[in-house]
Amino acid sequence: MTVRYYLLSQLYLESVSGTLEQTLDIYYNFDID
Repeated sequence: MTVRYYLLSQLYLESVSGTLEQTLDIYYNFDID
């Protein structure tokens, strides 16, 4: 149960940070244009 929760939290953090990076990339692209 604990290992499963740990893996899920890692996946969640990874997806959140990935989304943040994508959002920042979009903002930077708009700024450059």
